Amino acid sequence: MIYHLNTYLYLPEKVEMLRYCEVSCPYCGETQTVAVDCSTEIQDYYEDCRICCRSMSMHVTCSYEGEVLDLSVRSEDEA
Repeated sequence: MIYHLNTYLYLPEKVEMLRYCEVSCPYCGETQTVAVDCSTEIQDYYEDCRICCRSMSMHVTCSYEGEVLDLSVRSEDEA
């Protein structure tokens, strides 16, 4: 039996794309941890504050390697 070794030489490492970041709510000012999915390079989405339940506008920029490069949180009025 012949094995093709070049098929087994490169096994890409699994890159964890979920990061946890500390943010402050623009309404109540409380700090909380949010999960950021770094599988997409640039994202804009809303997430509710766990304390006051108001919507926070999140803008996230991630690197190709799965690191958070920029995370900004704004109120809906500023977005």
